[in-house]
Amino acid sequence: MTRPSIPRELLFGNPVRAMPRLHGGGRWLAWLQPVGDGLQVHVAPLDDLSLARAVTSAGSRGVLEFAWVGDFIVYPFDQDGDENWQLATVAATGGPERVLTPRGASARILHVSPREPSAFLAAVNDRDPTLHDVWRCEPATGQTRCVEQNGGFAGFVADDDLHLRAAMSIRPDGGTAVFVRRGDAWVPWLEVGPEDAGGTQLLAVVGERSFWLDTTRRDKAALVERSTVGGEPKVLASDDAADVTEVGFHPGTGVPDMAVSDPGQRRRIPVDGWLRDGAWSSIPGCNVHVVSRTSDDAMWVLTVEGPAVPVRHVLLDVPSGTTRPLFEGRPDLAGWSLRPMERHTIAARDGLDLPAYLTRAGTPGRLVLLVHGGPWTRDHWGFDPEHQLWADRGYSVLSVQFRGSTGFGKSFVNAGDREWAGAMLNDLLDAVAWAVAQGITERDSVAIVGGSFGGYATLAGLAFAPGVFRCGISVVGPSSLLTLLASIPPYWEPLRAVFWQRVGDDRTEEGRKALWEASPLSRVDAIQVPLLVVQGAKDPRVSEVESRQIVDALRARGREVTYVLFPDEGHGFARPENRLAQVALAEQFLARHLGGRAEALGALGSAKVEG
Repeated sequence: MTRPSIPRELLFGNPVRAMPRLHGGGRWLAWLQPVGDGLQVHVAPLDDLSLARAVTSAGSRGVLEFAWVGDFIVYPFDQDGDENWQLATVAATGGPERVLTPRGASARILHVSPREPSAFLAAVNDRDPTLHDVWRCEPATGQTRCVEQNGGFAGFVADDDLHLRAAMSIRPDGGTAVFVRRGDAWVPWLEVGPEDAGGTQLLAVVGERSFWLDTTRRDKAALVERSTVGGEPKVLASDDAADVTEVGFHPGTGVPDMAVSDPGQRRRIPVDGWLRDGAWSSIPGCNVHVVSRTSDDAMWVLTVEGPAVPVRHVLLDVPSGTTRPLFEGRPDLAGWSLRPMERHTIAARDGLDLPAYLTRAGTPGRLVLLVHGGPWTRDHWGFDPEHQLWADRGYSVLSVQFRGSTGFGKSFVNAGDREWAGAMLNDLLDAVAWAVAQGITERDSVAIVGGSFGGYATLAGLAFAPGVFRCGISVVGPSSLLTLLASIPPYWEPLRAVFWQRVGDDRTEEGRKALWEASPLSRVDAIQVPLLVVQGAKDPRVSEVESRQIVDALRARGREVTYVLFPDEGHGFARPENRLAQVALAEQFLARHLGGRAEALGALGSAKVEG
């Protein structure tokens, strides 16, 4: 009997409810819930969620994230994925929505404080598109004013009194210079070299105490405390196996009180020798995330998920340690059999250990090598809709953490510098060879799939390693590193030195030559297998040029390539109808060229399909 396919709507459609956030005083709970096509913020009294009402009306793209500021909701929105974010606000009780920042600029929330419920700080680049000034915004009145005109910094850190305490600039070598505020002046404080810049980050300043993720005296990032007036740093939490990647701060004191690392699965580690624990903290087969806390720290919202456990949310009463369920994100998945995810370590050809996650199909055979974006990010053990979809359709799914991925120490990240088409690609090829040797797949039954850097990796895998992959899917993937660096958004300009360090230097003839040689477009003749290319027309990071130029080059050579353009999307797909269309087209493509199952195509949203 044929096993029924999980409808892709259950995995990639809008969740029923998502992103619960507690009001600081504990009066209300807010979350995202569909209204029509888009997710909107809903608010209800915490003691009666049945009284929920939608308070935002952000259109069919919906709200992607939000924050509480006192009794107000603040959320960003853009135009069709152009990432020129504006900030809007609305009262928890509903009423008119107010836009706080101008159209055409890119704004983001810089700091929200439980100590200052009437205002928050925003970073806005309306004066100079390459630099973000700091604004103080008051949701209740709509008043805004610039409190810091940016003189060249890449970022700022504020305290809970909404005072700017530190600023960071990028050095010419890709390192970071950190400045501390002394009166009205910015005074040099610390220098972080390029080898540490990727893993060292100032998180918070409380009085004369500052808290960092820090690799400057170690390989794995630790949670470190430094005094702003001098003295030796103090390690508060560390893990020899992986970076500390998440830090929780007590809402009353602003001081760290929890930390997380992830050597293969989330691990809670003591902060300064102390660890708040309870029955909620360890659930077999699941990760537990603390996602929201009241200002008095009496209540937490926890998110629980695992590879075969879709996301669910619970409320923790901290003093008693008791929990009660709030809601599930995708309750309709409860009747479907989800597959477990395995953790493996793969040896690269030079001996580097590569963490990897594998979800097996019912029978050995076909494999999807799923490559994460970034590249300075990583995959995680847990609920992954893509792993579940492809495994359900008859493909085993392998996600390898190639060098350059974050979370496994600075040497692991730095080993990816300027290796996009070199050692990073070899890591992916070594993962395929491992899967073949393990009997998970066969040599002619592997597809490579990815978005952003993963899209680049797809193109590079087909261009630089012909014969390894049967087909590929590139979603918003760059095809030329030269045109990629030439078209970065203006507000990334302060970070350009990081790209020179990590990707390649387009200022010199030698550097441009190396970047071109690492570009899939330079080896387009070698691409012989079918390719699906997907692009958002409003993408400010990887412009349409990247997809169009390789599609045109392949068509000129008579190669099989399908091009899908979404005119109302950017770097990823926010509209649910487009997200489902992209997945449906990918299903059909892999079924045609690799032989797995596919649900009927259905509606295609705004997609324009060529080929």
